[in-house]
Amino acid sequence: MSIWTKIKRVLSLLAVWAVAGYSAWMAYSAWQEFQQRQAELAGAQADYKQQLDDYGRLLAEGDALREDKQYQKDLLKKRFGYTEPDETPIVIVRDNAAGHESSAETSP
Repeated sequence: MSIWTKIKRVLSLLAVWAVAGYSAWMAYSAWQEFQQRQAELAGAQADYKQQLDDYGRLLAEGDALREDKQYQKDLLKKRFGYTEPDETPIVIVRDNAAGHESSAETSP
């Protein structure tokens, strides 16, 4: 066997190994990207489920708010100072300490 034949065989073998190595590297890169996309999808699905649960809870609270008259009255009293006809409202006025401006006043 001549030297040129041996060189051709070695070069052919190197070319085959290079193509096989490149193919393996591309397959590994594709697998890694697939794994990353799967993790992103799992995170997005978990976020979606959480948002869906929150939405369901808010709908249930809205339904309860529309149906529960006592809760509505308590909310009106607490947030807006509503009093029923037989109740006496009590207003607490805080006096600011000497030398301190009230939060409603603005300086020029």
